[in-house]
Amino acid sequence: MGKNELEETKQYLEYPKLREGVEPVPFVYQGQQCILLKDQLGYSDRSILLSPILIPILSKMDGRNSIKDLQIYFMQTTGQFIMREKLERLIAELDESLFLESERYKEVKKRQVEEFLKSSLRKPTYAGKSYPLEKDKLKEMIESFFEAEDKDLKALESKKNDKKVVGLIAPHIDLNLGGKVYASGYKMLLESQIPDTWIILGTSHGILENFFTLTYKDFETPFGILSTHKDLVSTIKEKVSYDLFKDEFSHKNEHTIEFQTIFMSYFWPNSKIVPILCYFDTELTDEDKKKIDEMIKVLKEIITQNDVGIIASVDFAHVGPRYGDRFVPNTSIVQTNLDMDKLLLDLLANTDGDRFFDIIKNENNKRKICGFAPLYVFSKVLEGFAYGELTAHSYGYMDEQNSFVTFASMVFYKK
Repeated sequence: MGKNELEETKQYLEYPKLREGVEPVPFVYQGQQCILLKDQLGYSDRSILLSPILIPILSKMDGRNSIKDLQIYFMQTTGQFIMREKLERLIAELDESLFLESERYKEVKKRQVEEFLKSSLRKPTYAGKSYPLEKDKLKEMIESFFEAEDKDLKALESKKNDKKVVGLIAPHIDLNLGGKVYASGYKMLLESQIPDTWIILGTSHGILENFFTLTYKDFETPFGILSTHKDLVSTIKEKVSYDLFKDEFSHKNEHTIEFQTIFMSYFWPNSKIVPILCYFDTELTDEDKKKIDEMIKVLKEIITQNDVGIIASVDFAHVGPRYGDRFVPNTSIVQTNLDMDKLLLDLLANTDGDRFFDIIKNENNKRKICGFAPLYVFSKVLEGFAYGELTAHSYGYMDEQNSFVTFASMVFYKK
């Protein structure tokens, strides 16, 4: 290690900075309340279990506070003294886990990004974790989501009606929790007239500098390769004035598009997709709104002028200690959130994106609807020429403290 590198290492260890994408998740371990630190962006596969009392220190690891500053802050907030040696061990563990904004992290990030960008394929990140890697087992899993009378999927397709599907809202929750809700939407697609190409708007769980990011990569699934419609990707790239590939690496570890490609490749292996991750909140400048409106206009032109559909891969409310709330939800709170979802779902069914946006903004998105951005774009793209029909609406508990997520499926037909 050279002298400059050594000095930089000393600097970030003495003034540690927790990097973007490190997520603290409340976690119960052996009956004790803990905090699980994990990498939301996927650069590291490690996690760290910590006492909740250390959260004040993590919140101050911004690169401006020294170890001594952190000791003082810890004393002020907890009334307890923490030894420098203990803090140094914590900082070293964070560094080894690639959780600090350090040279070690930057080198790993650069290498991973280069490897991803060189490949023509987006590999399945969650196969063997969230769903089976073996196609026979995955087929069995998907078919288990359908009701007994609908398990003959070929029979469903033989009963096609004349309705033209142009859109689908589907969950991106864990398949084991939301499988039947996924199936309720895809069943309607099997029974209807559908396009061969789908724009998939996936929720990005990490910040995107330009709100959207594209990729030309085909998506590998246990059922084979699902091709990306590269001409349409190029069309969007050319018509939008800002860089839509700046955060392309976000596609590598984001599950929201991947989960839809499983169903698409199983039911329609010859279909094509246009994968788009999106993220923004309700606090937008005029320039931000112009960028988002520009993208909406381009996607609307593509869908109205071509045989192309659009899918929003989204979940709704995230409530409970796991998501930062200071209460343990009960069944009444679950029902209240389902009722609040219904108002939003009614607006989405009528493609009233402006009212949907206003409600989330006025509530300061207190229910942490992670699908806000793709749902807004989805409803504005379909505004005026499609209507939605709800197929299922449910929720799933995520931990022992009753933290829960709500989700739904809704199919949109051309007027």
